Amino acid sequence: MQPPSDPAAARLLTTRELMDFYSVSNWTVNRWVQMGCPVEPVRLRGRRFDLAAVRTWHSMGEPGG
Repeated sequence: MQPPSDPAAARLLTTRELMDFYSVSNWTVNRWVQMGCPVEPVRLRGRRFDLAAVRTWHSMGEPGG
């Protein structure tokens, strides 16, 4: 898959955006996080994902990659 080509691609993605990018469920994203997927915590129990870091994690042979 290609990352988004707009300038917003450099921003951190929400869980929903990551789910849409990989066409996976929330359960799958939660499982990835438990397995070591890089995540950026944000205030109020939120989290965001750096797409480049997630893609690197997947390319290293992590599940779902």
